[in-house]
Amino acid sequence: MFSLFYGIPATYWDAFANLARPPVVMDLFRQYNYQLGLFVSAPLDDAVGLDRTALARVPDLRLRTSSRYRGWSGKDRGLTDEWYGWLDRRDSGAAVLRVPVLQRRGGSRSARQLPPVAPVAPVASTQLRRYARYLSAVHYVDSLVGRVLDDLERRKLLESTVVLVTSDHGMEFDESGQGFKGHGTSYSRYQMHTPLVVGWPGRPPGRVARRTSHNDVAPTLVAGLSAARIRARITRAAGISSRTGSGTGSSRPATASSP
Repeated sequence: MFSLFYGIPATYWDAFANLARPPVVMDLFRQYNYQLGLFVSAPLDDAVGLDRTALARVPDLRLRTSSRYRGWSGKDRGLTDEWYGWLDRRDSGAAVLRVPVLQRRGGSRSARQLPPVAPVAPVASTQLRRYARYLSAVHYVDSLVGRVLDDLERRKLLESTVVLVTSDHGMEFDESGQGFKGHGTSYSRYQMHTPLVVGWPGRPPGRVARRTSHNDVAPTLVAGLSAARIRARITRAAGISSRTGSGTGSSRPATASSP
């Protein structure tokens, strides 16, 4: 999670956590007066320490999410409902940063309460059973993400929203036969490989074939955010120039302006 927000290796975690120093991308969101909507399933003050790093200095930061639904999957469902309510109350005239963090932890715990999506033979190994529960948890979170996207489309917000879906790590179920399972137990591709899907308004769909990493996410967001602000300033400057008759609507007036 650290590298996703900071764009640097997690070995710097202690230095930033000790200073409660948020990343540049969060500084920019605050500088540009984005409304922050933060919805997380896992506690923010756990070992990952988002409250002391990426989300440090966020006013009235809620560290834990309570839900009337049971288990980890219930928290995901509850925070998704909170998301809808927050969108109803937001200031529609201001830019918005919406960060729902859903968990698909249920590989061996809360996924037991979810309907199975893959058949499991009675004689299946423990790892196969865990993998089946993991698939059920992923399927459930995918359904929540689909509901969120459908809701954004219904509100006519999808075309102006950057959507990013990823994970902080993969999961292993002893596929290599070396006894490794879960995450943080080896450097296998099963634990190191994560999905990254980005929907960016105005950009054509495509597939990135080269190797990427969590370190690429924050710089990409910063570059895109900065470019959008520059385009907005150019548009405003051109409009003012046109109305006052002092120019032809070129980008020149915007060069003197600052965020």
